[in-house]
Amino acid sequence: MAGQGWICVVALAGACSLAAAGTEKGGGTVTDTRILHPVFESVTLKTPKRYSVVLPRNYYAEPTRVWPVLFLFHGRGRHERSLIEDNGTRAALLAAPFVTILPDGDDGWYINSPSRTRDRYADYMVELVAHCDRTYRVSRERRFRALSGWSMGGYGCTLFASAHPHEFGVLAPMIGLLDFPRGGLPKGQSYNVPTDRFTAQPNVWDSLNPLRKAEALRHTRILLQSGTTAFDRTMNENFHHRLDELGITHQFELLKGGHTFSVVRTAVSRVVTFVSGCFEEAGTMKRGTWFHDASYGVMIHFLGGGDDWNDTVEAFDVPAFALQMKSAGAGYVLFTLGQNSGYYCAPNAVYDRITGNAPGTRCSRRDLPAELATELGQHGIRLLLYLPSRAPQRDTRAMAALGDVSEREPAPQPFTKNWSAVIREWSERYGNRVWGWWFDGAYSREGWDDLTAEASWRTWAAACRAGNPESILAFNPGTRRDLAFASLTDEQDYTAGEQNQFEVTPVSLPCPDGLIWQILCPLGSTWSKPDGPQLSDKAMIDYVRRVNAEGGVVTFDVAHRLGQVYEPHLAQLRHLATAQLHDQR
Repeated sequence: MAGQGWICVVALAGACSLAAAGTEKGGGTVTDTRILHPVFESVTLKTPKRYSVVLPRNYYAEPTRVWPVLFLFHGRGRHERSLIEDNGTRAALLAAPFVTILPDGDDGWYINSPSRTRDRYADYMVELVAHCDRTYRVSRERRFRALSGWSMGGYGCTLFASAHPHEFGVLAPMIGLLDFPRGGLPKGQSYNVPTDRFTAQPNVWDSLNPLRKAEALRHTRILLQSGTTAFDRTMNENFHHRLDELGITHQFELLKGGHTFSVVRTAVSRVVTFVSGCFEEAGTMKRGTWFHDASYGVMIHFLGGGDDWNDTVEAFDVPAFALQMKSAGAGYVLFTLGQNSGYYCAPNAVYDRITGNAPGTRCSRRDLPAELATELGQHGIRLLLYLPSRAPQRDTRAMAALGDVSEREPAPQPFTKNWSAVIREWSERYGNRVWGWWFDGAYSREGWDDLTAEASWRTWAAACRAGNPESILAFNPGTRRDLAFASLTDEQDYTAGEQNQFEVTPVSLPCPDGLIWQILCPLGSTWSKPDGPQLSDKAMIDYVRRVNAEGGVVTFDVAHRLGQVYEPHLAQLRHLATAQLHDQR
């Protein structure tokens, strides 16, 4: 069933205990040139740390190719070479069409220990991933990055995936402790909590339990594997049921056997197959497929300026807003970085340098989009950013510094180069945490249409995708219907779709092939106005159903005050979320 997991039982032979397998090498000395055992200096742990790398067959033969990557965490009592020292698992990893990184996690559970403050293994993993990204030719695109691990490592990789949902698109824990640490599990289906590392406080345990953070995995491809007689089976079943409750599609497989290395041996081969398939499918998917499937999202106009701008930005309640968006059922949030005043809700050193503004004056000290992306991501909600296509039209000094003219005239080449540099600074900082951009006021396209010029649509789009190559783009030429659902450039992924009423649909007003049809419209009588909604709950639910059925997406502009959404708007979105949930069932 769509949105739910399925269970498969797989038989295998020759199970042995995990503890007994601890001394089993099975492979002797390994000298394959595609297996590396580097050491790097961990600043976090203040010690040299080992890790192993298994390179795909043609890694050396194709020196310019960038490869998908799997980070694979070992179990408790094991180490980074355990899978390489076993004949079966080593063969599976050597056959994989991607780079495999195997960290040394010691006995650290891959967490920042609340009781051993020096044992910051979660931060260490961030450090190691960054090191490997710099050292090897591995993809930075989320859809080509995976996490796996077994036992303690299955726990660790799942917790790490939920903490970094923008970085990894595939998750495949094996016999992982996925509802842990906790008490109250059935006899024979629990594991003693190492209180020296997790403390003895159940409220602290909750904050370290992957099941409590499963919502962050909403856009992740997931394979769970446990054993028919494994003590972790109930934990995996609990996690499986939690994913079902959240409507997160996944696969749950039971391998015949217990919490043993023989089960791991079979599970690793299955992980390689699953991850390879996910990477292969990702390579054929059109950019923005997630947006097409999102159904609807919310836009927030957060604008202002003046001497108290930093105070205004500081007052925005990010956690409360994210919870409201969760209850609203929003698949994404479109948020304004700034508009025509020349004030922005995030730092930008490039903008300050070009315009001559002191840091923290026009560009706020607080990085509001960064916080939003992180908080929304914990609820499986993606962030897109809004900017004007041109320099802030009410800040003549900034316009001159950026080299721009009126937005009704073609954009000069110097402006497009400068604006692209400003956008690139934000894009590279946010990376995979920002999933798209919506540009307003693209009224005069002549300045960008010449693709042979030094600065064009290509320059602009490359800046937007510098941090996330999967970013989707829309350019808005206005509300005229023959323009709002048109394509201004082949760099555009979805329609700008600005309208003032919820009337048109993908059938009544089609968009060009290759674009995702999207309408952006205020719930109130005009943009950000706290009145309305325009339509009754029933009429709005019917409208969204019709747009979705015809292949489109709806974005609602809502009124708010510092992140607290106008209650009648939020109430209608909650009714819509309830109707959507009913439809999915």
